[in-house]
Amino acid sequence: MLALPAVALVDDHLLVHSDTTRYLEFGSTVEEVNAAVSAALGSSDTAVWLEFCERMSDRGAFRDAGTPDAGDPVSVILDALGGSALVHGHSTLTKYFAVAPADVVDVLRYAGGRVVAIDGGVYEGGRILLTRLA
Repeated sequence: MLALPAVALVDDHLLVHSDTTRYLEFGSTVEEVNAAVSAALGSSDTAVWLEFCERMSDRGAFRDAGTPDAGDPVSVILDALGGSALVHGHSTLTKYFAVAPADVVDVLRYAGGRVVAIDGGVYEGGRILLTRLA
């Protein structure tokens, strides 16, 4: 895990684990965030691990964000780390998929289409989700 990025910018999509702005507590660029997360994961200090887990367990920061605004959480993280859309997991969406056909599930786009949620809740018996971002 130490060698894997915590955040990545791919084809103008910012890929993150959790729907939180707390990545910005690790740094103000993709490179800074990834270096700080790698350092935290490589630490043997339990206080560092607890703080890391608290930050990455945060969720829901973008749920009330609508259209772009200079101060809204989606704009804040996209302006800092790049991209025009943010893609995240972490917040389980199984309730949205309960009535969908077994072979077709639409990912959840929200916050004016700037955020794509792709957590199907596999650990809860949900689905693994794949989607085209382009």
